[in-house]
Amino acid sequence: MTELPGVLAQDDTAKAPLHELGPFQQAALATADRELALHVRVPGATVAGLRDSLYRAVAGNPVLTARYEWPQNTSTPLQRSHHVTRRQIADGHGWELSGGTLRIRISGGWDGPEVKITCSTGFADAASLGLLMADTATSLAGGPAQALARADYLAVAQRHRSMIRRGELAQEEQYWAARCPAENAGRPGVTDLVPGGTDESATDRASERYVLDRQTYQAMEKLAADAGCSVSDVACFALTVVVHRLGIDPDDFGMAADTRELLGLGEVSGPFGQVFPLAAGVTDSHCSGAAALHRWAQRLAEARSMLGVPALAQGSGRPHLVFDATEEPALPDGWYQASWFHPAGDALTCSLRLAPGGGALQIDSTAAAPRMRLTALLHAWSGLLTDLAARPDVELSRLALVPASVQEQMAEGMARGLRRPAAQPLAERFRQHVRDAPDAPAYRRGVDQASYRELGARVAAVAEAVGPLEPGAVVAVLAEAEPDLLAALLAVDALGGAFLPLSPHEPVARLADAMRHAEAGVLLTGGGAPEFEVPQGCRVLALADVTAEAAAADGRPGPAGSRPDSQAPTAGPADPAYLLRTSGSTGVPKLVEISRSSLANYLRWSAEEFLPQRTVLPVLSSPVFDASLKQTLGVLYGGGCVTFLAADRLDLDAVRDELRTYDGQVALNCVPSYASALLSAFESGAPRVLPEIAHFLLGGEPLDATLVQRITALFPGAQIWNLYGPTETTATATAGRVHPGRTVHVGTAIAGAAIAVVDEQGLPLPYGVRGEVVIGGPGVARGYRTGTAGTSPFSHLDLARQVFPVYRTGDLGVLDGDGTLRVSGRRDNQIKLNGWRIDVGEVERVALGTEGVREAAVVLDDRDEPCLRAFVTGTASADLVLEVFQRHLPRPMIPKSVTVLPAFDVLVNGKTDRKALLRRAERHEEAVPEEYTAEERIVAGAWRELLDQGWPRPDDDFFSVGGHSLLLARLVNRLRSQGHVELSLQQVVRQPTVTSIARLIDASHRG
Repeated sequence: MTELPGVLAQDDTAKAPLHELGPFQQAALATADRELALHVRVPGATVAGLRDSLYRAVAGNPVLTARYEWPQNTSTPLQRSHHVTRRQIADGHGWELSGGTLRIRISGGWDGPEVKITCSTGFADAASLGLLMADTATSLAGGPAQALARADYLAVAQRHRSMIRRGELAQEEQYWAARCPAENAGRPGVTDLVPGGTDESATDRASERYVLDRQTYQAMEKLAADAGCSVSDVACFALTVVVHRLGIDPDDFGMAADTRELLGLGEVSGPFGQVFPLAAGVTDSHCSGAAALHRWAQRLAEARSMLGVPALAQGSGRPHLVFDATEEPALPDGWYQASWFHPAGDALTCSLRLAPGGGALQIDSTAAAPRMRLTALLHAWSGLLTDLAARPDVELSRLALVPASVQEQMAEGMARGLRRPAAQPLAERFRQHVRDAPDAPAYRRGVDQASYRELGARVAAVAEAVGPLEPGAVVAVLAEAEPDLLAALLAVDALGGAFLPLSPHEPVARLADAMRHAEAGVLLTGGGAPEFEVPQGCRVLALADVTAEAAAADGRPGPAGSRPDSQAPTAGPADPAYLLRTSGSTGVPKLVEISRSSLANYLRWSAEEFLPQRTVLPVLSSPVFDASLKQTLGVLYGGGCVTFLAADRLDLDAVRDELRTYDGQVALNCVPSYASALLSAFESGAPRVLPEIAHFLLGGEPLDATLVQRITALFPGAQIWNLYGPTETTATATAGRVHPGRTVHVGTAIAGAAIAVVDEQGLPLPYGVRGEVVIGGPGVARGYRTGTAGTSPFSHLDLARQVFPVYRTGDLGVLDGDGTLRVSGRRDNQIKLNGWRIDVGEVERVALGTEGVREAAVVLDDRDEPCLRAFVTGTASADLVLEVFQRHLPRPMIPKSVTVLPAFDVLVNGKTDRKALLRRAERHEEAVPEEYTAEERIVAGAWRELLDQGWPRPDDDFFSVGGHSLLLARLVNRLRSQGHVELSLQQVVRQPTVTSIARLIDASHRG
């Protein structure tokens, strides 16, 4: 083969000198080699002529055929040019040239040859390939060989390195050092806020494109002219605003630029493209888009004038999102570009691709990235740019991040739920079951059961005892999971009132507060209800004292279950059906009002989706949790039989044994922590007899992949469903089946609910972008009755010129394009702990109510077993603060420890440093085992092993040292297994200290 002048022959390759890398090559070493790709059509030429011309042109660009080489005992590579080979493609219709990382494929096309060029970004850039095309055209036209010779990059790079060593870029170094934003450390990056779709496999070399309409492009041209910048700069500015609006770390965003002209190197082939941190950020999102663009363009021009290798050394690392401001390869007249792929390392590379009279936004990826990440970013970018072009005088914070077409799709989803047909009211549905199937079982508890006729009679008796109610009048029901709970809830609903569930295990001060703030006129009490002072004028009725005869003798109206429909309560679908409490930052629990139509809609979904005939759904939740509505009223709504546990639900061994006795399929609806503890009981039980559990319906706290694996291992045929929804959206808003080995999500919207994700301003975000979850549809609550302060989370969402009422959950999540939601974290101080939704502000305000407390902070400690820890300043003792907690808070909200400090640690911005506080949490002083009584030693030993702590003090409260209800049940079971079989969980739970439990053991021995 005859080699052309200037091209290394194969035998001479080893003789070619080794060169040091250029500064930009050195800076890019941390990025794995990527290749740029150009596809060009050359009408009128021949394959052979183009082959020979390209072969000659490569001779003038030796860097294009270079490759890294690592000499022995060196950590930094050098580079060497390689020979160029030519070979005919197997089909005989084309040729391939190759040398170093360069590959050129030439084949025939319908109007002339096609050329496909790939090369590593370590040895070429867009301008390099443009120069190669120009030299090829010169050769193709018969130009002289010397006209193809250009400055050798391999030599130029050495002069560039010398310039840096001599300190000639000191001014640039100072400029970039001053713009390294240290305050951005720890902020989320692109992959955190735009994670990609559920279980979507990552894709190498992916591209997404959005074609700008002519009107938008012309508006961009006017914006560019007014701001004194280019149309490409306008596109970059829009992407900068997106980064700011999404809260992405500015260090994770950069710009790619060609530095040839700045460095005075002119037309030199080689990798002169530089990715630098985009110092020209958005500083005021409340000014108009046009004004912000003008100031941004000025700062960008200043940054460009300071480009050079020093810019690469600043910031926290390589950006993962890059706007490519370099021009596409320049082509000779009559040549046509079919495609151009130019990644900036392993970052997502964004660019404005220009075309005659218009352009397109494009995002490319060469690293493994889910395609939905590209789509989500492209939607945000195109949405904001289009809105900026249409409304340049609108402030940046109000510009849309969602394209109009996607907004239309979202609006249709919101409207669809609101158009959902109304569900039959609960009272009507129950009367229908009493009428149509009076002998069907309505509930059972162990061997005891009652029919719908019997339950209907009981409901009538309770309704008569309560008497007429104004629509929405509040009736508190203080009872645990027991048959009379059903009668009380159904009676209140039949009378048109709103029930307020309370638990006998709550502190009496909290019960009194709930009654007062709810303005309850009647209190119905079940078994084990404590006595406490009720509001003046409130009637108290013990359900055990209500009989049909007593109600009739009282002269009240006839039984509610037998009333003609014409005499039914006048409450309408918008009136409240029930009130539930959630933790509130004001120190007073929020009272959520759920309408009658929302309740009926939710119960219909529960009955239709998860309660087929003969499915047993045991009542595992306390009435103060809205999950209990599914387990009780949801079952009755579908005409099924409510299953109350004969065992205490916290006695996991007894629950396990009872589940084994059920006939037919079982569905367990509980929080993941309870499911995990119950699995442990199954795993340790002997004999290992498993019930037929068909469904695990888990919700109320995050579900982790480990629990999914454990369930599948023990119950391989069971379906695992993850349910999500705040109390403010009627218990459940989404549900999804999860599988082992896949991403855990919370599914898609149910019961007409509609889900969206919004930014801090409440504006919708594209699918695939992390933000605050908002919920719309028929399940959204009426609002709060009390316990609110500041901005209400009940808001509205503007979509496609329509307004929809929504609830802003405060949860952070990502909504995929198929409607699948993934939830991760909170925007505020609320946490989920053992199934309880806790606003730490409520706990802090209780602490501040203690005499002598000046400041209070409550922190979630998740270093081991998650728990709350409280910190206070002032003169109050830790024991006094703990005593106040126990009087006013339910046990799951009581901090594990209280630490008194002279002052709180603070961050540089003046806020409390909660991480530093955790390091100062006081550890409990251990007791001396020799001072225990014999019974206390037994209790303390089991306690110590279970909590993995030191020896507890005799007066330590189990819940105040990190224990919770399930652990207490395990403690009782462990003591029973040691021979103390008479020990009762209900006895222990009232006063769970070492001393009190020891006294119970001692009393059982004496008895």
